[in-house]
Amino acid sequence: MKYIEHPPDSILKEIIQNYWKFEVLDFPDLKFPLNHETLPESTVSLVLINQPYFNGVRLMGPHNIKYTQSIFPNSIFLGVRFHPWIIIKSLINNKANILNKTIDTSTSVQNHFKDISIKVGFDNFKLIDKQLIKILNTVEIEKNNLVKFICLELSLGKPISEVIIQIPISTRVIQKKFKEVTGVTMKQYSKIERQRNTWKSIILERKNQMDAILDNGYYDQSHFINEFKKIMNRSHNDFQSYLLSVEMAFH
Repeated sequence: MKYIEHPPDSILKEIIQNYWKFEVLDFPDLKFPLNHETLPESTVSLVLINQPYFNGVRLMGPHNIKYTQSIFPNSIFLGVRFHPWIIIKSLINNKANILNKTIDTSTSVQNHFKDISIKVGFDNFKLIDKQLIKILNTVEIEKNNLVKFICLELSLGKPISEVIIQIPISTRVIQKKFKEVTGVTMKQYSKIERQRNTWKSIILERKNQMDAILDNGYYDQSHFINEFKKIMNRSHNDFQSYLLSVEMAFH
């Protein structure tokens, strides 16, 4: 299996965080379908899918719990990950309504991608850029700078209390606006980012596990393990072994 992240065209970088691609290769020694589990996700993704039983485009909402998907050989999932502080009218209206869900997209969006054939090995991200620009030119896009500031600060591992104190608005108003824009609470967002950043440090940067845990704001190893078990309901060692079996690349 292969997972990569790829930057969008510079025209789109204020709206799109990155593209991600997950490919499932056919290995004779693996028994399919496999039960693939991923960490919670604080963003919304538009996902192009080519599986034996489905070929099309779906919208994956933010997840504050693990995401589980049955996967088959020679399948590909190509996602467009939007910044959490972006609202796209008629495409992504109320993120809270699609929390922990994957839903169908509009016929219009489907039509923009219907002639793009994605298969294992697909790497024509310029073609995806082109279609997205066409779609985004027809919709209303809102960027919330307050939520952007909070997201970036929390993604650095700063405590919520330390972030809020910098903003001259009541905590209740801030919390309400944050959830309205992102679909998750600040506490959920912080936990999601902390977990994802810790695993990136361990798997991609090959950091010592304890160093990665402490660098990302956990008090100790038990704090990290307990939080992980609550969201994934599995051993962190088992999950680490699984991640190491996936070929990863970040551009």
